[in-house]
Amino acid sequence: MSQYSRSHSFCRVDGKTLGQVVAVSGSQLAASIAAENADMQAIRVGAMVKIPTADGEVVGVIRETRAEADTAARATVELLGTFVSTPEAHPRFELGVSQHPVLGAPVLPVTEIDLTAIYFRPSAANVRIGTLYDFPARPAFVLIDDLLARHFAVFGMTGSGKSCAVILTLLAILADHANAHIIVIDPHNEYSTAFGDLGELINVENLDLPFWLLDFEERSRLWSAAGRCGSRSRRQSS
Repeated sequence: MSQYSRSHSFCRVDGKTLGQVVAVSGSQLAASIAAENADMQAIRVGAMVKIPTADGEVVGVIRETRAEADTAARATVELLGTFVSTPEAHPRFELGVSQHPVLGAPVLPVTEIDLTAIYFRPSAANVRIGTLYDFPARPAFVLIDDLLARHFAVFGMTGSGKSCAVILTLLAILADHANAHIIVIDPHNEYSTAFGDLGELINVENLDLPFWLLDFEERSRLWSAAGRCGSRSRRQSS
């Protein structure tokens, strides 16, 4: 009898068992996948699975799969959050894991009801920026206040769509907040035509700085540069 079956009772079994937990370490766990399930879409990289715990279910994303000599496959699962029981019929999804699954716990595929709970549209101010890559039928939302109140970065390989992602995000924010003011510093001139009439393009040709904005060193460089330009003009004219 497994450690899981000796010490826990499963809250709700509503999906086919894919395998069982064989190792747990921090934010990840390893699962042994049953031979008859090795070719299922449910165990592809990027797929979500859930594992029961004593007080709910832990949700994770498969980050790696590999063949093993003693089993059909082994999957590495990155833990994301937990389904918490509520008075309503369906559980609520919360980020973070307070109690890890034990060895031998079953690994189950998430259901449509589970995905709805995970990707529901939040009640706080948000904008839709597209759809989820692994679940194209489900819209992707970002919380505006959380996004803009702190530093964030968009990473990706060359040509992966970083600039497009930034443009779509900013356009979505402007669509819901017409009076928003956003400054884009664009040294490579990637966004000059992206926002149409919504944007005002400022460059070296139309930028006017008030004299009081410059400190003494900046004024000195400006005067020095103006003097050199005047000297060249007089030499050329003579």
